Amino acid sequence: MSVPLYARGHGPLSSTLSDYLSYLHEHLRLVAPRVDRVAVALYDAEDDTLVTFINSTEGFAIRDYQYRLSDSESLSALARTGETRVIDDIPGSLPTDTTHSRYVRDEGYLSSFTVPIYAGEDFLGFVFFDARETGVFSTDLQRDLILYCQLIAGTIAGEMAAVQAVVGTIHVARDFAEFRDVETGAHLARMARYARIIARGLVEPLDLDDEFVEAVFLYAPLHDIGKVGIPDRILLKPGRLEDEE
Repeated sequence: MSVPLYARGHGPLSSTLSDYLSYLHEHLRLVAPRVDRVAVALYDAEDDTLVTFINSTEGFAIRDYQYRLSDSESLSALARTGETRVIDDIPGSLPTDTTHSRYVRDEGYLSSFTVPIYAGEDFLGFVFFDARETGVFSTDLQRDLILYCQLIAGTIAGEMAAVQAVVGTIHVARDFAEFRDVETGAHLARMARYARIIARGLVEPLDLDDEFVEAVFLYAPLHDIGKVGIPDRILLKPGRLEDEE
């Protein structure tokens, strides 16, 4: 199950970022057939966590996973410097104590290429490319994959900016509303994170994907949009409302 953030024209009938990534991966494999997995993890700066977001995977895909960025010195360095990382011996190079490391080893991936992505100067997350062979990520291929990452980053940033523009309008209205209702501002922030927790709890029973979960998180602040425009005489009325109210 997936939810479109906004409709796009990047490929045939593409309506979600997951569709777009699969479309790019399909074309990438025409020139780099040994790249078996492309996955994007987003960074949540408030919690300092990387969360699984979208992927195009030959085989089982990891989902509903989060990892504190500061717990990885190598990934933190990539995010800070903008440098990329090639691993040609995954079984012997990655730590053994993380879910993601166990996942890539169990799926038989032997080499990887990791690229940090940004929206302007803001760190968005990482794009991970994985292969079930060693020696796949040559210098020439790395250069091509960085171009793909720029497309991916631009599309994700555009999607998020469009959503956040709508949410930002609500935040402005919310700030005005706080003068008469001190609960509103904190309530919207809490509800977004509660909504994400609930969505994560329903990933397995409802077969939700990570893109859907993040869409719930992004849109949750809109749940009280009607409250902002209700006059105080109705919103704060202590008694029962009349029919016209």
